[in-house]
Amino acid sequence: IETFKSEDVTTSYLAQGHLIRLAKYSVPILRGCLTHKDGAVRSRAIETLGKIANAEIAEKNGIERDVSSLDDLVAAYDRELDPQVKVQVVDALANFDSVPADKHARVVQTLRKAINHPDTFLHTIAAAALLEMNPQDGIPAIIDKMADSTYFGDDQWNIVRLLKKATGQDFGTSATEWKKWWRENEGKVTDK
Repeated sequence: IETFKSEDVTTSYLAQGHLIRLAKYSVPILRGCLTHKDGAVRSRAIETLGKIANAEIAEKNGIERDVSSLDDLVAAYDRELDPQVKVQVVDALANFDSVPADKHARVVQTLRKAINHPDTFLHTIAAAALLEMNPQDGIPAIIDKMADSTYFGDDQWNIVRLLKKATGQDFGTSATEWKKWWRENEGKVTDK
């Protein structure tokens, strides 16, 4: 862990890679790091747990994917005050796709909390993750937020692009048109 929290990016990255390859053994240690007094340690632990939960990374490294840290990451989101650390939790939770319904529901619930956070970057990242993971929840949540043209700030058009990709529709930033379309098509959109 001392190497893991190194200020040297290369050293920290190598330590993270080692912890990922030792997933089964490192997850309990990383869970403990989620409450470490050092924010850098918490942040790296969050990122590493997200990577251990990522199916592609697990396959690439020849390890078994481990999603057992989900509840710990949800608790970290609730506990953390720093919006940047919350962003890291959202990024980590985005790796928890294809999990059982009860775990999926906890991820979606946390993403819905994040989409309502006052920090623009956090709620924009959360909106993108929610849209990707659960379009049935993401589409109406984003459409509702679009009514306030400042909500997503400079990322407004990125959110529109993601909506367009998810729906095949393009109503620009017109919340009225998007709401109309959603009323007519809500039952036709399925979650991934």
